[in-house]
Amino acid sequence: MRDVLDLGGVTMLRVNSVQELMRADCDEHHMISVLNSSIDGGIVQPPRIEWFMDVTVPTLQQRFVGNHRRKLKKTYEQLATLGITFTYEKHLTEESFLQFLAVYRDVIGHKEHPRFRLTEESYAELSDVPLSGVWAHRAGVFLGGTIVRDYGNYYALSYSAYPQFDRKELEVGLGVPLFDQVYQRSAAEGRKRISYGMDTNMYGFHLSMGLLEYKLSIGCTPAPKDLHGVDSQTVFVMRADASTLAWYEGQGDIALHIATEMSGEELRQHFSHIQLAQHTQSLSALVHTHREILKTHIQ
Repeated sequence: MRDVLDLGGVTMLRVNSVQELMRADCDEHHMISVLNSSIDGGIVQPPRIEWFMDVTVPTLQQRFVGNHRRKLKKTYEQLATLGITFTYEKHLTEESFLQFLAVYRDVIGHKEHPRFRLTEESYAELSDVPLSGVWAHRAGVFLGGTIVRDYGNYYALSYSAYPQFDRKELEVGLGVPLFDQVYQRSAAEGRKRISYGMDTNMYGFHLSMGLLEYKLSIGCTPAPKDLHGVDSQTVFVMRADASTLAWYEGQGDIALHIATEMSGEELRQHFSHIQLAQHTQSLSALVHTHREILKTHIQ
């Protein structure tokens, strides 16, 4: 197997073994992933991490504290002023999926490095588990929302697409209120946890450090997630624009990885409120080490 993931302008070559690699691969890609492996010197991690939140009270407003609670309360007041309401579709129809897909394509299409993961065929492909939808409307106009997968003991937010609002209009945007709709339904049905989606666990390379901060700060915990039969991978970094790679431990069963321009001391101060154990390494030194390791395997 040889395939390339485009993670928003960052490419990751995935192979089943190091014997499949060629010397040119080290110069053509940002990262190389050897699937179902644990190779000394590389970054061993699951292919994805899934973020869970315990459902302990009826609403997110009750669960949040401090600024998060204040901002969500203000957002619901703004939603009422704007005339934005939410509906729940227990059994997602193909018609609703296609309506959502149009919004999804528009939202993703405006990104700097668009990566379309949904097509018309995705409705059938996703239907291996029950699907529902939480939708936002304004004056009868469909704005978008979130597709939700039902895994029996918990709901998982799967795909989301909706317009962006200025903070003056909506303090935290539509994403958190949509999440709250699923959280509230989980609480009402007696479900004990909810999934806030999956990430690649390469923050700074792919996805932002801000996303990681937010999920940690609201009480989410990461867990390993296998993907299409792959339960582990060893990642080698071939090049990077950032200067530091940090490993954060103490959340869930895995370490969290962040590429950043911050120094180790700046990172410790930045994440002091979350209290994670941290290890840092120069990315330039890591790239050199990873290239040397792969040289010993490539013929």
